[in-house]
Amino acid sequence: MKKILSILLSLAMLTLVIIGCSSNEINPLSDLDGEVSEEENTPDAILPEELESEAELADEPILEISAGRISDEKIYEFMGAGRVKWVVDVNDPKNLMREDAVVVEAKVLSYETAIFVGDDAFLDTEPYTPVNIKVKNVLSGNLDTEIKTVYIMGGNVLIKDFIEFNDKHFPGRIQKMGFDKLIDEEKNGMYISFEGYGGYVFTEGEECVLILEYNPSFGGYLVSFSGYSVFEKSDNTRSDLRSVQERGLTDYLSDFTNVLTGRQFDIE
Repeated sequence: MKKILSILLSLAMLTLVIIGCSSNEINPLSDLDGEVSEEENTPDAILPEELESEAELADEPILEISAGRISDEKIYEFMGAGRVKWVVDVNDPKNLMREDAVVVEAKVLSYETAIFVGDDAFLDTEPYTPVNIKVKNVLSGNLDTEIKTVYIMGGNVLIKDFIEFNDKHFPGRIQKMGFDKLIDEEKNGMYISFEGYGGYVFTEGEECVLILEYNPSFGGYLVSFSGYSVFEKSDNTRSDLRSVQERGLTDYLSDFTNVLTGRQFDIE
């Protein structure tokens, strides 16, 4: 009899142990308050490799700019401009008026995808966007020929052109960047978007005043100091319809403000 009682007592204790173990199992549905335990809230561990990758991505220049009538869906990669220190204070329009500067009042007709310009004497790793304009007035400087196209730093470059430029001047660079692995459809149909120093995106039909400089290396006029040399008619402009000849250059330009800084075009 004692042996039977001993067996029953052992079975009872085993049952209690099993029940106790079952009650300690994690069951997300058993929480009456609907709260998740701290253990479940703990984020997945970040491996050292992942941290290194994130650090590398943080250093990558990212630019959200689009020019040349290219939809964002066709932008393969955004590339920011390198750091640059202007030799003058570009916020002051007086500093932009060099002796050989040409100041024109123009209307923007259209703009194209960016290209790499120049030769070994003028080699720039930044592309330039051709902007087709109609000059309405030559406000300052001398023009030997009619200007139909000017160039501003930055814009969207066809990947095919980007590869050709780098293969010619920087052998091996394309392979390091991985662009050699792209298929022909991507090379011929996708673009890389660059930000110029003080980049500015023109609007077709826009009327503005531009400070230009001639660069003999590629036989064209650049928009000096990029967007810092683009001025638009101020909203607060008084209705003075007199010509620049009647008003004088200084008074006439005072109606315009810079598209980046908002500062008045004051050359005195």
